[in-house]
Amino acid sequence: MIVSLRKRLQRRGGAMVEMAVTIPVLLVFLLGSVEIGRAVMVKHVLEEAARAGCRVAVAEYSDKADVTEIVKSAMDMADLTGYTVTVSPDPPTELGPFETVSVNVSVPYTDVSWFAPSFMTDKTLTGVCVMPAESE
Repeated sequence: MIVSLRKRLQRRGGAMVEMAVTIPVLLVFLLGSVEIGRAVMVKHVLEEAARAGCRVAVAEYSDKADVTEIVKSAMDMADLTGYTVTVSPDPPTELGPFETVSVNVSVPYTDVSWFAPSFMTDKTLTGVCVMPAESE
């Protein structure tokens, strides 16, 4: 009876050691997957904002202010700040038929990271859209 109790107590200690070794590894994987999910979500928002800006830019009589306003609206809905908008050609007025317009929306990764901004300090997330101008 005493021998079996001693064996159970020894095994309980082994389980605690195994748990102490595996929990930090599992936490790193869990937080890493949440962080990657956040980056993918922000990238999707940037692409959608760039697409909305591009749709406005290819319309007749639009200018850069119209493009930045629709991008600002999309970014405000996602509660993202610190982004930059680049429109090419700038301004997108008087485009010829099927001339391409490019809208680029980017944000530094450190501005959108939840857990670990120090790992990717020099990285930028970007959404790009290129569309032909409307023909007459």
